[in-house]
Amino acid sequence: MGLISDTLKSKPVEKPAQHRGGKETDYFLVQITIEDAEKIVEALGTLEAQSVSPEGHTTREASHYASLLDRWLNYVKSL
Repeated sequence: MGLISDTLKSKPVEKPAQHRGGKETDYFLVQITIEDAEKIVEALGTLEAQSVSPEGHTTREASHYASLLDRWLNYVKSL
């Protein structure tokens, strides 16, 4: 099985007693290798570049991928 499907089959992180939410608000602990994290960074960089307009302007989609890319780059640097 894959990382995502295996993770979703595991027990979610325990929610605080006062939490009001169903399964759609579950959080899971995900452990990935640095190699997998670097692949995610590469994929997000590609998606960001592909989402720029033909004129070279940033689009909403490109900004979204750039934001995700920044977070993943920070994560990889912290390893």
